Amino acid sequence: MPAQRAGRYGKPPQHAAILLTVSLLLPSTARAQAPASPFDTIAASLRLTANVNHNVFHRYWDSDPGVELEFETPFYFGDVQAGFHFNSFDGRTEEQPDFASLYAFLGWGYELPVYGRLDWRNGIRVGTFFTRFAGSGDNLSELELAAALDTRLSYPFARHWSAELSTRYQVVFTYERLRLLFLAFGVSYALKTPFWLQEFLR
Repeated sequence: MPAQRAGRYGKPPQHAAILLTVSLLLPSTARAQAPASPFDTIAASLRLTANVNHNVFHRYWDSDPGVELEFETPFYFGDVQAGFHFNSFDGRTEEQPDFASLYAFLGWGYELPVYGRLDWRNGIRVGTFFTRFAGSGDNLSELELAAALDTRLSYPFARHWSAELSTRYQVVFTYERLRLLFLAFGVSYALKTPFWLQEFLR
């Protein structure tokens, strides 16, 4: 990325990996959950996001609130996702230009019942992190590989609708690693996948 680079952008926190490991080992203490058929349903989620960690990168850029759109469907084991996460960053001095980012990703996760109707899902994402700097031409646009660990609580509050609270730890593989921790809150809407789309996906 342009402008100053002062060492690595912090060290990855360990709690994300611990949460993922513990959740996969956590037994279900509430309700039995019948496995869904692959691609039987599809859910669309819209979330607001906030970058909440602080490392060397944040000495030079401030993060604005972001927005995320995700589609999810049951897979043969767990579920799969595809989506986009848009975020913008403001340079703290004139030497660091403002930039916007778009993270296009594919993901996989596994969901466990926790208590009552509350579910806990954990997974991973891999995708491309596109950045465009304010007032720049194509020479100041970049495309990098990015990966993330994701953990999410969801609670259905009406037919087809669920509220979601999630956190994710994301690494962007720039020359100096960009490490971002996000909190996200939103809603999802699930419906039966149309037969023609099920046949196509299978």
